[in-house]
Amino acid sequence: PSSSPADRKLVYFVRHAESMYNAMSAALLANDASAVPNRHLHLVDAGLSAAGRAQLAPLREYFERLESVSAERPVELLVASPLSRTVETAYGAVGRDTQIPFVVVPNVRERRSSSCDFGVSRAALAAKYPSIDFSLLQTDQWWYDDATPVELALGCEPEPVACLQLRIELFMEWLRSRPERTIAVFLHSGCCQVIFGEYVKNAEVRALELDAWPAPEKSLLPGGFRDVAIVVLG
Repeated sequence: PSSSPADRKLVYFVRHAESMYNAMSAALLANDASAVPNRHLHLVDAGLSAAGRAQLAPLREYFERLESVSAERPVELLVASPLSRTVETAYGAVGRDTQIPFVVVPNVRERRSSSCDFGVSRAALAAKYPSIDFSLLQTDQWWYDDATPVELALGCEPEPVACLQLRIELFMEWLRSRPERTIAVFLHSGCCQVIFGEYVKNAEVRALELDAWPAPEKSLLPGGFRDVAIVVLG
């Protein structure tokens, strides 16, 4: 039997606000459309840009409004990748003093294709964000492989798209296994491409009932799951 709307698991997916890498890459390409940002930008675990920090205020207003109009469905769990730009976006959305449980999940990290997709150790993250649960980080090197940002700039292969797709499938199963009915996930462009099959802007919020993903008749396409029933929120 199908579950009632009140019992269905609702997930708010939020792409992180603009990062320093996003900003510097855009500036580089604006000056030279043929430029390859990875060859010039070595920003490990890039934080938010000034524009990204400015995007946090309307995001905070959004979640405050959500709290007031959906009191019967409060956000019960915060999830982010181990990359600082998602953690900082989550804190910007709900406040650093939030009492909502907050867990970092490595499977929702960005596809390792740029220097900003390399992170820092679990110990360094735990020291920086002591109230977050990092227990799912099993190793200090939780990104794709042991290549370095310099090697990536020199042409080593990025993480295969198939690896990203598998990670997202596993992550969605993990979400389904959670007891919480309403979850907010702060994630990346590549992850959103797999989930929604299209580009999602910085600081954009989308809501999805997990029962609708993926549609049963759909298969995993190279560009992601397409034609999934979604609600795009302002």
